[in-house]
Amino acid sequence: MAYSAEELLKVDITTEKKIAMYRNLLNQAPKNERARDGLASIAVSIYLLIEQAEELGNLKEVARLEDFVTGNLPDTAWRVENRANKKELNALVSAGLMYRRGILVSKNRTKSCGFYAAAASQSSPYAHYRLALCFVSLNADRTVFHMTAAANQNHAIAQEYLARICLSNKNWECMMRWANPAADKGRVGALSLVAWAHEQGYGVDKDTSLARELYTRAALGGDLMAQNNLGQLYEEGSSVDKNLTKALHYYRSAAQLGFVQAQYNLGRFYLYGIGVKKNKHRALKWLNKSKQQNSVEATKLLAEHGERE
Repeated sequence: MAYSAEELLKVDITTEKKIAMYRNLLNQAPKNERARDGLASIAVSIYLLIEQAEELGNLKEVARLEDFVTGNLPDTAWRVENRANKKELNALVSAGLMYRRGILVSKNRTKSCGFYAAAASQSSPYAHYRLALCFVSLNADRTVFHMTAAANQNHAIAQEYLARICLSNKNWECMMRWANPAADKGRVGALSLVAWAHEQGYGVDKDTSLARELYTRAALGGDLMAQNNLGQLYEEGSSVDKNLTKALHYYRSAAQLGFVQAQYNLGRFYLYGIGVKKNKHRALKWLNKSKQQNSVEATKLLAEHGERE
């Protein structure tokens, strides 16, 4: 069935099929402005999905959506920016994202922050969060203002950011006040933080079983601290049956992606033959990687064994 450009804006079909239909209209009439605007509308909707995926820490989805835009909507950047210049809220957020990540345009921090500032004036939580980052190291008061504005609008990264500030101040009640709603939205870093609080009994009742459950969810989502801490639970047999094979698996997963504590733990396993055959070469490899990230534990263990980089 053939649709006009106006009808395509309303019809319920897959994004891929809608793009194909717009392209067909443009093949027939290259100057069909409504068809080009329709493609720009699709681009804007995908940029908002990228912001949402970033908010929850779903980096695989971010990469997939970026590839989709560059592969299917390479001619939409000008129209999205033109809409942003007319102060359309979703287009402002989208233009900020385009210039922040360099999607279809060259990265430009000044332009990105400018578009986010305009969107923040219309109370976008995504824009408030991104604008807060624009002011990091430049204006602490503005950073806190915009981060708090985003958190109060239930932006999960902003909530986790504030939770970790509270953590640094050992204000457990404050930490949990911000971490819980972010975890409820599925933000993997916040899930990991809430799990740690339950493991330690900070701001909540100590509950290692719940900690394990939350760590597992966060680990599956790719959180490296959760993977390492889950490995420690399996190594110690805390709230789970002791399982050195699983401990080794989680340590390795986090270590390979650069998590310093996991690198130390993996090196320690190889050094002493814990759950794996002793392998001094691999032990030194991972301990030195951890040491290079200023791990006191790795530095001490290497010194105890008379090893240097």
